[in-house]
Order: sequence, then C-alpha cells, then structure tokens
Amino acid sequence: MADAQHVQQLISEVGPLDDAILEVVQTGDDSFALRYEHVDVELEIDAEGGRLMLSTEIGEPPLAQRLSIYQSLLTYSLLWRETGGVRMALEGPRGAAIQMTDLTFTELTPTLLATVAANLASRTLTWRAFFASDTAGTADARVDPLAELGMGIRV
Repeated sequence: MADAQHVQQLISEVGPLDDAILEVVQTGDDSFALRYEHVDVELEIDAEGGRLMLSTEIGEPPLAQRLSIYQSLLTYSLLWRETGGVRMALEGPRGAAIQMTDLTFTELTPTLLATVAANLASRTLTWRAFFASDTAGTADARVDPLAELGMGIRV
C-alpha cells in the first residue's frame, strides 16, 4: 500500500506527462498544485484516509444567477456516478464554487493523476463559461456543463 511519501513521489512525476502542466508546486506539507494556464488543480494528501483529493475553484456565480447555478451544482453533485466522482462545494461566505474528486492511493499512478487533473481543469473552464453565460441556469443555456455527463473524469 502506498503511503504519503510515495504519493508525493508520484505527484512529482506528473509534470512531464502533460505539456499543459506549467509547473508542479508544493504548497504545504501535504499539499501541491498542478498549474495549468488558466486553472490550478489543488492536490491534498489524506494519509489517514489513503486518498488524494483534487480540487479547483470555479469562482463566484453572478448574484442574479446564483440560485439557478447553485441548483445546477447540486444536480451535478448528485450525478457522481456519471461524472466519475466529481462533487461540488461552496467555499466560505463569498460562495465560491469548488469542484473536487479524489483518488485512492491504491489506484494512483502518475498517468491516472495527469488524466484526472487535466479533465478536472477542462471542466473548470466549462463551468466558468457557464457562470459567465447570460443564460446560466436556464433550459436554453449556451454552455451546459451537464451535457458532458457521458464522459467520466478518469477517461
């Protein structure tokens, strides 16, 4: 079974696997960031739980669309099987949306981590576009993050 030190080694091997990763930065004792051009994928090692949490900040929804966007985020979280385990959360009083998923130490490889991080970064950009669209949360939204449900995060 992998331990936190082994996971740190795996994280250090991810950068060269994807040209889109600008850098891998250690941000704390058990935390790292994979930096892409427009998104940082935060990595947090949960040694006790035997998993690595990946998260991105989508941002704050516009006030006028906040309720409908929060409903979309909750719907997306409910569909965790279809999304490959991606869940949504809100951070602090400002209500910034956070997208997250986790990988167990036993399944973790540098290639899997690179794939999941790239997919999470891509979905973050889709959600940001959804937040910015004039029709976010309506049936005729131009950008629809729920339309990607057939594509798992680990593909």
